[in-house]
Amino acid sequence: MTSGGRRRAKAAAAIVTGALLATGIALYTTDSGPFRDSYCWDGAWQQNSGPAFLGDEILDDGASERREARSEAPTREKPRGTCVVEVRGDAERTVTVDYGPPPEDTTARKRWLFYFLHGTVTPLPDGLDGAVAEDRGLVVLPAACDTDAGPTVVTLRTTEWDGDRVSSSPGFGGPTTTRELLLAAANAGARAAGCAPERALAGRAPFVSVPGDLGETMLGKELCAIPGVTFDWPRGSRYREYRGAVGDRLQTCSLSWPLDGGEHEPSAHYVMTAAPRLNALFAGLPEGRDQGLVRVACGDDDRDGDGGDREAVFYGAPGVGVQGRAEPDVRGVFDAYVKAVGTRIGCGGAAAAAGGERA
Repeated sequence: MTSGGRRRAKAAAAIVTGALLATGIALYTTDSGPFRDSYCWDGAWQQNSGPAFLGDEILDDGASERREARSEAPTREKPRGTCVVEVRGDAERTVTVDYGPPPEDTTARKRWLFYFLHGTVTPLPDGLDGAVAEDRGLVVLPAACDTDAGPTVVTLRTTEWDGDRVSSSPGFGGPTTTRELLLAAANAGARAAGCAPERALAGRAPFVSVPGDLGETMLGKELCAIPGVTFDWPRGSRYREYRGAVGDRLQTCSLSWPLDGGEHEPSAHYVMTAAPRLNALFAGLPEGRDQGLVRVACGDDDRDGDGGDREAVFYGAPGVGVQGRAEPDVRGVFDAYVKAVGTRIGCGGAAAAAGGERA
């Protein structure tokens, strides 16, 4: 790795460490020997269990090393934790698990949502509340794990630096592997915190394939091909559009601006969730049409089996750089989003929530 790459990697690590210190989480390094039997809390990940970063082959060149750092396992009294596995060699790869509530600060929460409910994710099947992509994943634990700070969420992410650049595809090899790693860490964290369900979280069903393009797609006038979500893009725009799976419980759409070094700056984010545990991820954010966040009662529709009407959350967060390109304006685009997606999922209250006459 070049000196510039090392500086960038260290800077990224410093940001993570600073965030952990702010939440009172202290990391400690475990046995630094290159060959360990397991990693993360309660041996959640086994050596040579499939993913390349856990295998012996990645260390065969004699110049690479694998290290782990983790906090104490979460407990009922301290329901937060972090586990990091790092592989250093010609490239530097970091795999991070976080256990705890979503960020409380509004700006931090929005960036967190942009990352983990990105336009590259696909919903978890098997009735699980979460989503995964090749390089990231999120699962919301059952209500028994909730704290005063909100729902407990387990997230997984990986980043790989190759010299001065972030690798464009550092993933785990596919969403199935991401799911396995995520759920293994989630079950270990829940056991440690004393809130594990009787039956461990497990993913067996195949991911639902949906028609249309997923992941990075051609930028069009209507963002993610959603009717009315219209922007006037400049000719030759470098914005990158990402269109997630389109389902009844989750729909995601992201826009980003590529930066030097392979990183991307969030530019716009539109999300629909229609499951109580996913809806809870937006609790505490400013609500209202002008804030880009509304909760809609969808009528007599108990798809979640909780005995009540289904509620959907609609979220829109265009960045400052694109707000002036919204047609007719930011609120008009958000209203169109709520109406279009609400109609698609059969949410009868969506049109009214998006407003009739503009105030």
